[in-house]
Amino acid sequence: YNVWSAEKEGGTLPLLLVQGAPLRQIIGLRLALRFLIAALLGLLLLLAGAIVNHVLGDVRWWWFTAGFLAYLLCWLGIIAFVVSLQKASGVSALTLASVWIVLCLLLPSVLNGVVHMAHPMVVKSELSAAVQKANAEAWALPKEVKVDSFKKLSPQYA
Repeated sequence: YNVWSAEKEGGTLPLLLVQGAPLRQIIGLRLALRFLIAALLGLLLLLAGAIVNHVLGDVRWWWFTAGFLAYLLCWLGIIAFVVSLQKASGVSALTLASVWIVLCLLLPSVLNGVVHMAHPMVVKSELSAAVQKANAEAWALPKEVKVDSFKKLSPQYA
């Protein structure tokens, strides 16, 4: 969050600008370095867990690892966008924390509410009552109807 703002707030931004490399390239390299550090540490932990649990050959572990890297890349993009706004460190940190809250807490909660409104769940007592009613109706049928139905559905037991 402070790749650009730390230089500006520390007074070292003019020194960076006279280095000859474009500021965009320097910031990009710093973000890439931070991404690589996070990715390598995460992959090291995932690899250690896979070796200990003997799941290195499992395709699900590879999918999980790919998901982890995709998550990191997503956050790299979000962080790069926030850094490109060239705001103060506090504003950038607050912006990233707000994005995290929206993506990890607020958005899933809202989507859960929308899904429950579109497809409401059956109340357990109503479901239980419907099952009991169906069972009572099935047992109320004459024995011959039940046996004929059973023989029709399972001729191997007739």
